[in-house]
Amino acid sequence: MITLSTHRRGTPDPMITTGTKLFIHGLLGSGEDWNETIKGIGSNCTCVTADLPAHGKAPEVPPTSTSFEGVIHEIGGALTETLTKPLHGIGYSLGGRVLLGLTQYYPELFERLTFISTFPGFESESIRHARWESDLKWSSLMGSLDTDTFLTRWYAQETFHSERWNDETRAKILSSRSSLSLSGIAPFFEATSAAKMPSYWSLLDSITIPTRFIAGERDLKYVQIGQELAERNPSIHPFVVPGCGHAVPLESPVLLAKAL
Repeated sequence: MITLSTHRRGTPDPMITTGTKLFIHGLLGSGEDWNETIKGIGSNCTCVTADLPAHGKAPEVPPTSTSFEGVIHEIGGALTETLTKPLHGIGYSLGGRVLLGLTQYYPELFERLTFISTFPGFESESIRHARWESDLKWSSLMGSLDTDTFLTRWYAQETFHSERWNDETRAKILSSRSSLSLSGIAPFFEATSAAKMPSYWSLLDSITIPTRFIAGERDLKYVQIGQELAERNPSIHPFVVPGCGHAVPLESPVLLAKAL
C-alpha cells in the first residue's frame, strides 16, 4: 500500500527513536521530493518518507480501497505496525489531507503536526460537487494523455504559479515525475479527491496537538487558510515561506527545513 524509507540526521544510532519525522508527499510526487528538506534538518532525528500508493516504489491502491476513509485505514494500519510512535507528521497538499485523515483516526501516532499547502475540506456541497466533476476530468486525462503533456497541463493550473518557477525548479519537478504511471495513479487520485474527503475544519478547531500550517508567500489561498485556522485555534501556528508558491517542498526546501 505504501513504501517507507528511513533517513537519519545527526547521530547514526539506530536505537534512538525519539524525534521521528514522517514526511508524506503530494500528488504525482514521491518520498524523494523531501530529500533536500531532510538534508537541511540539522538536529538529531530519524526522518521517514512515505511513497503513497502508485507513487515512487509503492504498489497501486488495492481495488477494495475506493473511499478516502478506506485509503486512510490502509495507510494508518501500515504505519501503526511499522513505526515507533509518537511521530511528527508532515504532509504536503494531498499528503497533508492524508495526514488529516490519519489524525482523525490515529491521533495516538502523533506528537506534532505540520500541514503544508493543505486544504481542510469543503463545507459547501455545491462546491464539493464542482470539484468532483473537475477531478473526474483530470482522472480521464491521466488515461488519455502522455505523461509530459499531462504534467504540462497539470502544473499550468493557477494554484501552482509555475510561471514563477526558475529553470532548476521546473526541471527538477518535471524530471522527477517523467516516469509516472498515470493510469495507476488515477484510481488513487479519485479515492483521495478533496471532493471525497470530509471537512476537517471542526477537527482543526478542536485539535490540541501542537500544529503548524505552512504556505508559500504567493499561494494566497493557503496563506489565508493558515491565518483563519490560527484565529480559530491558538494551537495552530501559521508560517509563510517567502518567495514561493504552492509547491513549497520543491520550490524552497532549505527554508522549509528551517520551519520544521
